[in-house]
Amino acid sequence: MRVAGLRENTINHLPKEEMTMRGTKALGFFWTVFIFFIFPVGLALGQSTFTMKMATVWSTDDTATNKCLNYLKPRIEQLTKGRVKVELRKGTLGGERDMYEGVQLGTIESACLTTGTLGGFVPLAEIFMVPYLFKDWNHAYASVSGPFGEHLNKLMLDRGMRNLSWWSCGGREIYGKGEPIPTTPDLLKGKKIRVMETPFLVELYKHYGALPTPMAFPEVYTALQQGVIDGVQAGLSTYASGHHEVSKWIVIIRENATLMTFVVSEKWWSKLPDELKGEVRQAIQEGTVINHVLDEREEALTEKKWGAAGVKVVYGNREAFQAKARELYPKFAQRLGGDQWLKWIEEVGKAFPVEQYPPIKEYKMKYNF
Repeated sequence: MRVAGLRENTINHLPKEEMTMRGTKALGFFWTVFIFFIFPVGLALGQSTFTMKMATVWSTDDTATNKCLNYLKPRIEQLTKGRVKVELRKGTLGGERDMYEGVQLGTIESACLTTGTLGGFVPLAEIFMVPYLFKDWNHAYASVSGPFGEHLNKLMLDRGMRNLSWWSCGGREIYGKGEPIPTTPDLLKGKKIRVMETPFLVELYKHYGALPTPMAFPEVYTALQQGVIDGVQAGLSTYASGHHEVSKWIVIIRENATLMTFVVSEKWWSKLPDELKGEVRQAIQEGTVINHVLDEREEALTEKKWGAAGVKVVYGNREAFQAKARELYPKFAQRLGGDQWLKWIEEVGKAFPVEQYPPIKEYKMKYNF
């Protein structure tokens, strides 16, 4: 009590000028601490900062997709001077359908996802599940870079997802265990084959004579290991998820060219200042070129990895698979509401030579491929 009383008495007897000076210094010290240690620096300068969760189903960095995302994180943060902070979420937010929903709802700011489950949100995107739609990757890139891609982007935007770019994730093959090895469609009869959660693939594999089993990607390894399924329709890049460990063979048929969307939540994007939007777009444009080159190289290397791991690599009768699949084209066209886009894509394929697209050399950036 005496100390408190003494302190109170001392303060009360200080000259008013000194009390004012001490009060001013104390207030100044408080605001200094608040601005530099509590309040974010960007906000102190009148600039908001933004968190950008960037999601993918791949959990390891052995894929072209994750290598590109590893490039994007520091690049976006560099271009935006730290105002956009990227949080990579690799294989931790569920399957692709879950992630598309998260982007749509705004709980995930961005994601790089295949078009396999996009049809559940944009029915026209089921067109990517039409087998042997593209003759090569340049045909695929050219198709989504024109009116067709613009139309799809608008449909995605109507559902709360803004697509900023088209990436690639290799072709789609069949791998599994058990005899016979399905080098032709008829040898798939009775086999339980995992397909993506899309009606087109279910219809296709029924037509082959298989028993199609739609399944989210995170469930596939265990299902194949335990014999719940006999095989999988997926890309070579699943090597990164260990699928070679539970497979005896892989049949190369190049059934689909798997395109990917780089989508951002429109709820998040609409809050981003224009200057930051431009910088994010620039980084993603650079990442797109890296992806197109890297994915092609990775696919060739990964095929060798499957073989080196003891999996029997077999080249299937692609012509037989293609002929069988084309029997379903009229039905696919009906599901798509007409064949206008199928015909348009076919015409694009006639116009683009292999070496013409994409124009990689136009991009002035460095990447250690």
